[in-house]
Amino acid sequence: MVTAEELRNLLSYNVATGDFYWLRTNSNRAQKGAKAGGCDKLGRRVVRINRRGYFAHRLAWLWMTGEWPSEVIDHKDGNPSNNSWSNLREATQAQNLANSRPKRINLLGVKGVRYQCGKYEANITIDGKQVYLGRYRTVEEAQRAYMIAAVRRHGEFARAG
Repeated sequence: MVTAEELRNLLSYNVATGDFYWLRTNSNRAQKGAKAGGCDKLGRRVVRINRRGYFAHRLAWLWMTGEWPSEVIDHKDGNPSNNSWSNLREATQAQNLANSRPKRINLLGVKGVRYQCGKYEANITIDGKQVYLGRYRTVEEAQRAYMIAAVRRHGEFARAG
C-alpha cells in the first residue's frame, strides 16, 4: 500500500474540491498537472498508483492525516464523488449505512417508510434487526417517526431521504 509520503510525492490534493492532480508525468495517462483517477460505476473516484486502485476519499484521509483510515470514510452529503475534506469523516459501517440514501426500489423516496394496507409503516434497522415504529396516515408522519428514531440512534449520521 502507498504511504502518505509516497502519496504526497506523487499527487497534490485540493482540499476544497477533493481532486487529486499528478505532480509529475508517470505515463501517457498520468501527465503532470492532470486530474488523477476516474469514476467507477457507483460514482466513486479511483486513482491507480503502482498498478493498484485506491478510492480517492481514502487517499484524501491518508493525505490529510498521514494514516490510513481505521474504518469507513463517510461522505456527509451522500455524494461519493465529493471528496472535499470538509465532506469526509471516519465512520463505522453502521454509521455509513445510516447516512445512505433510500434504495432505488423505494417508490416513496423516503428511507424507513413503506406503504402497507392503506397506511404508511415506519421501520428502522438497529443492530441488523427491523424495529417497527408504527403505522401512520401520511408519509410525512411516518417519515417524522423514522427521523426521530434515526436521530436518537445514529445522531449526525441520520438521513431520511
